[in-house]
Amino acid sequence: MEQELSNKLSTTELLKLSLTDFLEEIKQDYKFSIYDKELESCQKILRFELEDYLERVSNNFENADKVYSDLISWELSMKFGGLSPYDLPILWIMKEILLEKIEDNFYYRTFKFLKRDKHFKIDSFETPFDSNGMDESTIAIHEATRKGYNRAFKDFNSLEQETNDKNENTDKPERIIDSERLKGFFNSTFKGMGNGNIDYLSTFIDELKRDRTAKAFAQIALMCYNGKQMNDRKPKTFSEWYSIFCECVMCEKKTYKPKDLSPITENIEKLFNYLM
Repeated sequence: MEQELSNKLSTTELLKLSLTDFLEEIKQDYKFSIYDKELESCQKILRFELEDYLERVSNNFENADKVYSDLISWELSMKFGGLSPYDLPILWIMKEILLEKIEDNFYYRTFKFLKRDKHFKIDSFETPFDSNGMDESTIAIHEATRKGYNRAFKDFNSLEQETNDKNENTDKPERIIDSERLKGFFNSTFKGMGNGNIDYLSTFIDELKRDRTAKAFAQIALMCYNGKQMNDRKPKTFSEWYSIFCECVMCEKKTYKPKDLSPITENIEKLFNYLM
């Protein structure tokens, strides 16, 4: 019956026709729990029923803004003598649902525009909003659409940045390690020679191909120098080894001294603990 009516009547007429009866039915079901904050599950079911009702009268929320305005008008018309204490929290939840849907609608529409035209911008949402002379529903709808726009703009910028970062990393050539020169400074067991020894050198070289800060590379060089994996070709000073290490790894060389690099960053220490 309701479906037949909805095909003939406007949103406003359908809302006014069915809302009173719907509220009466809801109030009977939730009369003793609507104000009880502990009955959270009951209020979730209530919200579900209200959302289902609003979805039907708003054409899958496509007319959420129109239904919101109609709901405000209906509430005002019933304010003197026509509303019970149980109507108010129910109406509050209904208005909250509709404003969320208005925000979501504008979010998805704006996001589509941004994907088609990256320079799309609505200046009115970035300037102070003058609400003088506007009614409650107009102000609330504007605020919901503003939130939707800001969410879309923020998410789109994040997506763009993520895409740019991925492209930048893809375009950047992989760091080339002079593994032949580097392996000459390490013990044979570190290189996996002998029975049951693990080839830590290959793991080490793979890790050195990743981008890191100059200080991180310097700390790795210091771990090599202070560890037990270098052979008798180990230079007499850290400064000499650090220069060789930077040449092999093709990383930026700074003027770090061992005291400048302590304590070793925790994640570096854990990742390269096989050097010690």
